Amino acid sequence: MITTNSILVILLTSLLVTSLVMGVRYWGYLQTSELQAFDHFMQLRSQLMTEQPDQRILIITIDEADIQYQINTPLL
Repeated sequence: MITTNSILVILLTSLLVTSLVMGVRYWGYLQTSELQAFDHFMQLRSQLMTEQPDQRILIITIDEADIQYQINTPLL
């Protein structure tokens, strides 16, 4: 049978655990494990689902020839 005392213990315990987890997250101690978990799930997602590359993404490269062209081009 659930008593008022047991409900109070459950509420205080849940408040303590929630505060502890939020505090640890706020100070950044879980960031590494959260990023590793996110990376792992993204890798699983790409293995389980066939996704087409997003056509809105554009990759721009700059090499030495581009730099030399900018250096040698006079300003207008």
